[in-house]
Amino acid sequence: MKRLLLSIALLGSCFFAGAQMIGVPGRGYGYPSPYVSQIEFGAGYNIFSHNTYDENDKLGLYIEYRGFVSSDFDLGVQVSTSFGNAVEKNFPERKHFSWQGGIEVLGNKYFWLTDMMAPFIGVGFGPGFIMDKNKADATTIWKSSLIINPRAGIMLFDNLKMGIEYKVYTKYFPDYSYVGFYFGLAFEPMRVFGGRSRGRNHNRPGVPPGYMR
Repeated sequence: MKRLLLSIALLGSCFFAGAQMIGVPGRGYGYPSPYVSQIEFGAGYNIFSHNTYDENDKLGLYIEYRGFVSSDFDLGVQVSTSFGNAVEKNFPERKHFSWQGGIEVLGNKYFWLTDMMAPFIGVGFGPGFIMDKNKADATTIWKSSLIINPRAGIMLFDNLKMGIEYKVYTKYFPDYSYVGFYFGLAFEPMRVFGGRSRGRNHNRPGVPPGYMR
């Protein structure tokens, strides 16, 4: 619980620090135009709720490709993995190594406060996979489940994302499901590889052209 509260406090501090730093309208960066695509790499810290294991926190990594359908909505695909050690409850000598991964289709809705800061909410779903290895006897068990992944967070500068998610492995819930705190960095392939970006819309989403912010 202490680690969960500490992680929430850290995420909140980052949110308010970002709001203080860039919460000035009219910087001119612009909102993402439709059909702008991004690739995002990220890492996170995952806190598991498990009926069998204690000390079951894990490192998480992911890669995500998304395209903006409009300035305030995107669709994409995420490939994620999470891995770490665990100890069985009441049997500290029984140690495990577990790996989990998933492929999700997901969407995010953005609420632009300025053209450089947007809280968002989203959801993803797709197949998930689990590998659980008992270190004592080297037995390995493979499992699979549907993942449902509600999430929320904030995007800064159109390429830095911080958020919280709850990956639910529906077949074994609450086992193997976890709360994750993640940080990601995104870039536009068209810009990085020498092409032309599809540009930015300098009007707030839903505001007619020519409106002065």
